[in-house]
Amino acid sequence: MKTAQAPSSASPAPRPARAAARPFIHAVEAVPDDAGRQRLRWQDAAGSAHEVLWRSESGAPAPRRMVLAGDEVTADQTYRWACEGTALLWTGDFHNARQLLQALARRQERAASRPAAAAKAGGAAAPLYPDAFHLYRKNQAQRSRILGMVLLPLSADYQLALRRAPDVAAACADAYGPASAGASDSWVSLREIQGLIGAYEWHRKGVPVAAHGLAAGPHARRGLRHRHRLGRDRRRAGRAGCAACGGD
Repeated sequence: MKTAQAPSSASPAPRPARAAARPFIHAVEAVPDDAGRQRLRWQDAAGSAHEVLWRSESGAPAPRRMVLAGDEVTADQTYRWACEGTALLWTGDFHNARQLLQALARRQERAASRPAAAAKAGGAAAPLYPDAFHLYRKNQAQRSRILGMVLLPLSADYQLALRRAPDVAAACADAYGPASAGASDSWVSLREIQGLIGAYEWHRKGVPVAAHGLAAGPHARRGLRHRHRLGRDRRRAGRAGCAACGGD
């Protein structure tokens, strides 16, 4: 006669964690159009074809590979992709993209400082001019290339369809020209968008000069440079903005 076995008090073995799905890396083909601009063609995971315009005021080359990713991606993974020449087309929160860019900059700074630290630990002398200058330029070029791998999708009317994204329409129109009918969507790096916003604000408000209580306008009217007057002088004069250009 078989006796009943007492239930085991041991907890069941935990199930192994499921490995995260590997992101799909899309091949990107750059094709020049009649206006000399680069148009990028790629296919999504379902096989649908897409075409966008590549925008880069600095003349940076278009990416050859791209990964669609958002808030779930890590800075370490993005840094590895960027070092391999794979761009990240951001689909998540705009402010998280800014934090990701800062994390990439920190990783690049650490990577650039390792050879010098190793040489110093080994007793080697620090490089002198011009070697030090060339090394600095090399590190800066590498930093610019890696940080330029975080891309944003920009609509034809200069809108960013991302959570908490700022309104960049005016800044883009100032740099790229007014949005025209029939224009296509584009890709642009996050660093370029940040630069466009900063340049537009300087153009609109001027650069404050605290010693004179003025703001030097970076743009000119009729060949003459002028200055925006700041708050106190502007209110005293009863003006809403600069008389020459209408800027604040």
